[in-house]
Amino acid sequence: MKFQKVLLTGIVLSTTACTTAHLVKPVAVNENHRAEVLVLRQKELNTFASSMVFGVKKQDYATISQGSYLSFYLPPEPTTLFVRSTQADKPFNLEIQPAVNERICLKAYANPANLAKAFLPFTYYLSSSFLLERISCPSEQELRKLARNEISYEKAESIALPSQ
Repeated sequence: MKFQKVLLTGIVLSTTACTTAHLVKPVAVNENHRAEVLVLRQKELNTFASSMVFGVKKQDYATISQGSYLSFYLPPEPTTLFVRSTQADKPFNLEIQPAVNERICLKAYANPANLAKAFLPFTYYLSSSFLLERISCPSEQELRKLARNEISYEKAESIALPSQ
């Protein structure tokens, strides 16, 4: 009887703890005054069933499939990027300060601690399922081998350059 209660509690917690992505459209930025961020998600067995959510400043912008990449434009200013799963884990935050016309490439990959989460499920909510790391940008030829995940942008009324 005790085992059944524990099992039922585990099922309820695992099915109610998901936090789906609430994707919002970022506002388009002036193409003469922006930076590009590429996020490449590795194919990994220990996260094959987990959706990765990418966002900026606590807002979900896109999901990234395994073995694919996301190209995203943002203003050249200090920015907090994050990745997380849809399983209510802690987001992993990365601070960047892009320059105008800079391309920043990031690798998104499974947290090596995920293996422990399989054996100790209560630890799931204590850490991030995914991590981000700055890398050298791949060649265009290498990018063509990967699927591209798209972000939809909100059209700005008028995009003006910031005054200097």
